[in-house]
Amino acid sequence: MYVLECRVLPIEYVQWFDTQAIVAMTFASLGFLSTSFAFLIFMKYNTTPVVKSSTKELCYIILAGMTLSHASVFAILAKPSPLSCALTRFLPGLSFAMIYAALLTKTNRIARILAGSKKRFPTRKPMFMSAGAQVVITLFLIAIEVFISGSMLHYQASDIKYVYLNQKTLLECNTTPESIVTPLSFDFFLILLCTLYAVKTRNVPENFNEAKFIGFAMYTTCVIWIAFVPIYFGSDSKVITMSMCVTLSAMVTWIFLFIPKLYIVIFQPEKNNRALFTTTKIRCHIGSRVASAISEKSSTNSWRDSSTSIKEIEKCNKDFVPQKRTLSCQTGSELLQVLLNPKTLMEACSPIHNSYVPRITERDCCEADNCQVKNITIKLPDNPIHF
Repeated sequence: MYVLECRVLPIEYVQWFDTQAIVAMTFASLGFLSTSFAFLIFMKYNTTPVVKSSTKELCYIILAGMTLSHASVFAILAKPSPLSCALTRFLPGLSFAMIYAALLTKTNRIARILAGSKKRFPTRKPMFMSAGAQVVITLFLIAIEVFISGSMLHYQASDIKYVYLNQKTLLECNTTPESIVTPLSFDFFLILLCTLYAVKTRNVPENFNEAKFIGFAMYTTCVIWIAFVPIYFGSDSKVITMSMCVTLSAMVTWIFLFIPKLYIVIFQPEKNNRALFTTTKIRCHIGSRVASAISEKSSTNSWRDSSTSIKEIEKCNKDFVPQKRTLSCQTGSELLQVLLNPKTLMEACSPIHNSYVPRITERDCCEADNCQVKNITIKLPDNPIHF
């Protein structure tokens, strides 16, 4: 005689006290603490050159994205439900968009600044260089990710499913590969663009070294994401894989982008000054008389990286009259030494220079508060010099 009995299989899902879940939550908690620490330091030293030179508005967006990334880990590890499954699909993509959209805007700005500084005679300022414009561009890119994620949630509503095995029943989110890949594909596109700009700006001056740290972060992030795809779709621990990928991506960006700044602010405050965050190469447009002086200077002291648009620089004589000519130069400490003592620029043309002091004006080449490219104009009197 056979007795048939129906037994209810135990329903299993990732628990908070599982070893893998504890490891993921530990990393997420450390991420919370580190992000909060960086946010507090940036708020305290909000007006210092280190914070201002890094476009603090975008840094705050990046920190908010990191916080959201670590918070999404707890949503991923939560018991599957329509709400937790929806947050699992929405929060990681949004947090990555906040991080990498801001990084893309920063690297694009640096690339455009350097491209403009290479022009011999820049005709106009680069567009959308102010902090407000950078924030608007970043928010626009984030809005694209929100639209993609929201559309996927509308197209494939979040739900749960039961996977029946011989000895147990698994409770999982009813998600398809498309619902996971589609929101993250735009984030991966942002990562590729950030990496491309990081490669283009790898040979920047020392005071633009933030681009180098962004490059290190992007290279490491690409490795994490490339390893994530086969591991996620090829293993049964999709929840833990997604959690670790999300929190590691955020922590890598924090390590490479914020630790150098925090180290200077906390341990090397003497380096937290404007001089170290201003480019040592200056582009200036000056009158023909100063151009003659600099040209004579170049024949003896080897002025490097200088270029002139004057066909033939006239020699100084009694009948000399300044003309509307310019000379574009891009030098280092030698030019700065001459600019600090403008009277030396007159000595090549006239021994009587006390009454003819050139007027030097300096302005930023962009509208941002932390503009790192300066435009120095030297204007001489239009009256001819009488010997």
